[in-house]
This record gives sequence, C-alpha cells and structure tokens, in this order.
Amino acid sequence: MKRLKSFPAFFVALFVFAACSGTSGTSGASGDATPASGPPGNATWSASIDGQVVSGTGIDGLQQRNAAFQIVTGSTNEKALLFYLFDTKDGTDNAKFTHSMRFCIPNKEGPKHIDRSSPDHNLFGIAVNLVPEGSDIAGYYSNNIDVTITAITASHVTGTFSGKFDVSPDTPNAPKKEITVTDGKFDIPMAVSKLIPS
Repeated sequence: MKRLKSFPAFFVALFVFAACSGTSGTSGASGDATPASGPPGNATWSASIDGQVVSGTGIDGLQQRNAAFQIVTGSTNEKALLFYLFDTKDGTDNAKFTHSMRFCIPNKEGPKHIDRSSPDHNLFGIAVNLVPEGSDIAGYYSNNIDVTITAITASHVTGTFSGKFDVSPDTPNAPKKEITVTDGKFDIPMAVSKLIPS
C-alpha cells in the first residue's frame, strides 16, 4: 500500500520538471547544441543543507552549471528561470560534485512561496540531488519553499531560497526521507549558450 501512495507524488514531480523544461526563452535559446560564444560572467552560490554548508562557483563550457536560462513554460507560456546550481569550484565539464539543485522559478523580481497547495506547484519548484561518497544519488523534490529574486537583469540574477524537501520515490534508499535547506543565496549570470538544460 505504501508504494501506491507514493506513486501519484512521483508523477506530480515528473510533471513539474517536464513542464519546466520549456521551449524557447527570452534569451533567444533555441535548444540546439551550439557552443556558447564566451563566458557569461562569474557565479557564486551557497546554502545550508541539513546543517551542512555547501557552495559553488564553476561554470562549465556549455553553461549547464551555475548559469540561468530564461524560458517559457506551461500551457499559458509562463516566463520562468531555469538553472542548476552545482557545488563545483571550477569550469571543467567533468568536475565532480556532491550537491546539485535544479530551479524552475518565476522570471520576475520579488518573493514567491510554493507548496503543494499552490496553484502553480506543477510549474515551479526546486529539486535537490545529493551524491554521498560511495553511495547512489538521493533525489528530493520541493514540498514547501520560499524563493526571492532580489535582482534580475539581462546578464545576471540574484536571489535567496529555503525550504523543505521530500525524498523522490525513485530514490527510496536515500539516507533521509526529508531534508531542509536554509540560508540559500545565488548570484549567477544569464547563460549565453543556446543549449537549454533539461
């Protein structure tokens, strides 16, 4: 019976992140694999995940890590920011990481609270992936989060985030069923790559 109860949650999580994979964005991204024309700028982020402080700075060659894309998502073409934060410290494409977060959040300044009762919960959210040493990946989906975009320009976005996350049904052997993220902050460039991450 437990398995059946988590089954709908799995599909909700899949829908959220499929919906946010987006189509063409306001950055002119077309989805092809054309390499970026140059580095977009500097990136920094940090957060406390269950009391462990993590941070990252490295942007890879295709700008899939620590750089933001402006996209449209959902049937009403909502404007969104899509980005991954990785705890890598350099820009090499194969740099190892132990924490990553995938954001799909509204593309506008100001605070946003998202929980399971929010009408746009299926459009926006955050996923957290933990890669413990010698262990399989543990995935978590946002349950109750707060995100604030403090500034957004054509070249940069800054903001804060926090919240509670539940383990994904497809990683049932994760060490914890719930994690808490606090003191999250990011200051990342807008990508100039045309390859939008999924």
